[in-house]
Order: sequence, then C-alpha cells, then structure tokens
Amino acid sequence: MFQIVTRMHRAAAGAAILCGLAWPVACRAGETSATNFPPGVNTALSALYPPAGATEFYNYMLYYSAGAYPTTSGNPGLPPFRTIVMVEAFRVNHTWIDLGPDTTLGSGFTSNFVRQTLTVGGRHVSSGLQYADPDLIPYNLGFHVAPDVWVAHIFNIFTDWGQYSKNNGLSEGTGYLTYAPEVAVTAMTPKWEVSLDGHYDFNSRNTRTGYQSGSFGDVDFVAGYRPSARLAGLQAGVCGYFLKQLEDDRKNGYIVGNGNRGQVLGIGPSLRYDIGHGGLILKWQHEAFVENRTKGDRLWFQFALPL
Repeated sequence: MFQIVTRMHRAAAGAAILCGLAWPVACRAGETSATNFPPGVNTALSALYPPAGATEFYNYMLYYSAGAYPTTSGNPGLPPFRTIVMVEAFRVNHTWIDLGPDTTLGSGFTSNFVRQTLTVGGRHVSSGLQYADPDLIPYNLGFHVAPDVWVAHIFNIFTDWGQYSKNNGLSEGTGYLTYAPEVAVTAMTPKWEVSLDGHYDFNSRNTRTGYQSGSFGDVDFVAGYRPSARLAGLQAGVCGYFLKQLEDDRKNGYIVGNGNRGQVLGIGPSLRYDIGHGGLILKWQHEAFVENRTKGDRLWFQFALPL
C-alpha cells in the first residue's frame, strides 16, 4: 500500500542534521533518510482487493517520533535531536475485470502530504506541509487460491513529483524514482487472520546530486484474532515490519562510507474494527535492531470504505 534519508553528512552540527531527517514513515540510510514505501503500513488483509467493478478508498494517518540514529556499529550517529513526522495519505484502488473465476485485475494510486519538525541544540525547524512523491500502481493481480487464502501481486512506481530541492534537507520529495514489486498473502478464518506483505524497492539515481540509495526489502505482517462473537467486527493482534537494505549507497558510482545500509524491526499491538465493507485500524509500532536509520515509534490510524 502506500508510502517514509539522509543527506546526512554526519556532521555534529544542527544544520547537518537538518539535511538528513526528511520524510515519512521511516527514516532510512540513503541520501535523504526516507523510504518512499513506508514500512509497517500494510498490516491488514494485505492480499484482498475489491471485486470486479468496485472501487475502494483507503486513508492513512501517521504520527512518527524519533530521537536516535544508531549506526551499524551501534553508536549514536548524531548529536541529540527530536524529529516528528505527520503524514496524511490516501489510496484509491479500482478492480477492472475478472481474468478468471478466482483472478482479478486492478490498478490504483496513492497521494501523501507530510509535515516534519526537527529540534536540535535548541533550534526548532519545520518543513511546513509538503506534497511527497505519489505512488502509481499500474496493476494489481488478485488470486483466491484456496477457501481461506488470497494472494496478490502489485507493482508500484513512486514518482519524483513531490516537493524537492537538493538544498533543502526537509524536502519531502526524494528526487528519484522507486520501482517496487510487491507480493501479499492473507490467510483468514472467522476467528484468525495472518497476513504478510513483502516488497523489494529499486531506487534510481538522483541526477541532481549523483546519489543512489541502495535497494532494500521490507516485509509487513499481522497476526490477528477476533475474541468475541458479540463484537464480531473487532480484531486484536500483533503487527509490524522488518526492513533491510541489501545494496550499498553510492555517490557518483562510489560506495558511501561503509555502504550506509539501513535496517529496522518494528512491532506492536493492532486493533481493527470492521464495519460493513470498510473498517478502522489503530496500531502502534516500536522500532528496534536499528542501523543507519532513525529509531522511534509509529502511531497509525487507518480506515477504508467502498466508493
């Protein structure tokens, strides 16, 4: 589903920090500290899409707070700081046709607006409300492979249409394209749900800076249980994500430092309440085992409804 570097020059001055803690939902190693595809977002019915002819609207609100930047060695990579990122994003998916009795074809898009604040050394800076890079979804394929199992394949193209300036470390656009093939699986009974959503992100080179952030993989997950027949729409569970960068960052073809590879595990509780063909989600994810990324906490509120 939808979409969160460091232009960090590792200087201990506040101005250098301002060059790094840009966008969304998860600062990572890389030129700007942000990934276009935010980890932790796809933790509910990840492989289920609307039936043919139907359109679904999804809304995502994120509050992310971080105050640490562990490096590969485990040492703090920056002087004390606090960054807060607030995101409002929405996604629209439409299923066009049935390709077979248990196969559908659809497409969609995601748009997101971001506001970030950064405090370091008594200095407080805000990005203001900015438009981040949208996600175009040229196709999604849905497969109902067994009575209780669904599988989906999605292709994401994160454009470089967001607000970006190479001279502004709090630009919420990244300045490059990201191509992200995605596979999701959902197994569900009247009581239980287990969903996995994995994607691998290939980043193009930022032609304005010569920097190319290394590609990375991410898996989002949820295990949920419906505890009460009287509250049949209520699901409680555990959700999270694991992200690992598998290629080095490069600038003008040369490896940056030791590769600047990011890693993070996020995990926490999730509550979902289904209402008709829509629903509400509240979840919290705490980050651990972090390398070359900001370390913090994410609080999400999401809802979906048919159009």
